[in-house]
Amino acid sequence: MDTLPDTEHTDDCTAEIEEVERKQHLQDQQTQRSKAAHNREKGRMLDTFEHVLTDIQIDMIAECCNDICAFTRDIETQELRDILECTHSEPLQMSLNKYIAVIFDKLWEHKLICKTWKSVADRQKCFTSKQGKPITSKDLSTALSNAYLIKQDIDDKINDCIRKVVNSE
Repeated sequence: MDTLPDTEHTDDCTAEIEEVERKQHLQDQQTQRSKAAHNREKGRMLDTFEHVLTDIQIDMIAECCNDICAFTRDIETQELRDILECTHSEPLQMSLNKYIAVIFDKLWEHKLICKTWKSVADRQKCFTSKQGKPITSKDLSTALSNAYLIKQDIDDKINDCIRKVVNSE
């Protein structure tokens, strides 16, 4: 009598291991989200924007930035992700400070980035002006106070983008 390996038992073990790994991955993600939420609330001396954006959401924001010419050139999703995680190798050069200030402020309003995003952008040297000058938190605050000067069609595009990002959660 030939003995065949018990493939049914092996499949059950593999499925069980995969389920345990899946649960651990979900638990790790939840822990990371909780830590990020705490840091966003705490808000002091953060090294990143503590974002909770998915790849799809970051892609939507990058598309919006390109559509409204927020930067002096089109950007890739990965570049924006690197900025949000403060792992960028060089800052992004902005066309108009107001555009990015409004986008990031709306992300903060929806608790998708930390409340001290202007300080993080300043400390981590995330952006430069068209002239190559580093953008400070004061520059971003000034840009926000002048946001009412943004053309209506640009403002509509930004609001539409943020609405899509928030609804895609």
